[in-house]
Amino acid sequence: MRLQVFHPIYAREAAISHICMSLCAGMEEGGLDVRMVVPGQDCTLRRSFVQSPLSTSVSRLAYRFLSEKRVVSLVARSFLRSLQSGDVVYLWPGTPRWVYEAVKDKGLVLVMERINTHRRTAKAILDDAYARLGLHPSHQFTEEAIADEDAKLALADLVFSPSPAVTASLVRAGIEVTKIIQSSYGWDPVRLGARAQSPRVDGPFTALFMGRVCVRKGAHHLLEAWAGAGVAGKLVMFGRCDEEIERHCRTLLNRKDVDARPYTSDVASAYASADAFIFPTLEEGSPLVVYEAMASWLPIVTTPMGGGELVRNEQDGFVVAPHDVGQLIEAIRRAASDRKALDQMRRSARDRAQDFTWSSVGQRRANLLRGVLALPA
Repeated sequence: MRLQVFHPIYAREAAISHICMSLCAGMEEGGLDVRMVVPGQDCTLRRSFVQSPLSTSVSRLAYRFLSEKRVVSLVARSFLRSLQSGDVVYLWPGTPRWVYEAVKDKGLVLVMERINTHRRTAKAILDDAYARLGLHPSHQFTEEAIADEDAKLALADLVFSPSPAVTASLVRAGIEVTKIIQSSYGWDPVRLGARAQSPRVDGPFTALFMGRVCVRKGAHHLLEAWAGAGVAGKLVMFGRCDEEIERHCRTLLNRKDVDARPYTSDVASAYASADAFIFPTLEEGSPLVVYEAMASWLPIVTTPMGGGELVRNEQDGFVVAPHDVGQLIEAIRRAASDRKALDQMRRSARDRAQDFTWSSVGQRRANLLRGVLALPA
């Protein structure tokens, strides 16, 4: 079986591109013939299955002089021309609807990746979160965007879902359970390197948050809970801070025991500097930072959205209800005060993460896909 993957984003070893390439590499290890087509890629990437019909220089010129939509359209048409009978086509978020329609016109099996919850679910969650703050919602989940997603889901034969929360949102949207393949995301041992080999052993209690500092990630709840917990230690937050959080949480951000920093590419050092990872997100798919934090010996304090199928409450950390600042305060206090329990959770989180390397996850996905399509191993 040849898996033809279309990823409509300039490929870099970060964010969504990192997820797609890592899964494709694992699925290739699992025995699939994988070809991933992108509009362009960093010249530092060395993935044999990643291809672009545009050379590096032409891709750069195209992005400079054409709209991103036009570049994606040109590359998508080349991708469609390359498809052959028997191919399984795997489309990633951002792929235009007309590409889905063209694949179905060719009679090929179409697999879709759904990274986050269904847009209607996400809209409801965020509308509620902003209403609680008395703010006007600032998200892109319009009725037009929701209708576009519904149309793509209807065209897809199979949908990869990375967490129980995403699966539940798809079912609520009317997607048949039989076309959903639930499979997690993962982490890269090379990306974390030697930093993931041993836990932090000294220094004052340090809680870590990594990601966009925004309402969706529950940053306002984290700042409120940190102040309310009153623990001796420091909260370090890596990520771009939205203006809404800066305005609403200015006093909390300016506390001496809160260290808000810009995004860092040296994630390994950030994880290695902390004792626990706090991530009270309100809407997610299957956040990579949680996998990486657990692989770096960090117990997790998160919500069901952030924990997915990975974090086990009271074993790998604490899973608290969304918007429940009281639960969050109690979890922070317990993590900061009980060193013995914290150490046990460190080991449990680290051990748990070993089953979720990208290699393991990708190979499981390859087997799942073969099983659903009734193909031999």
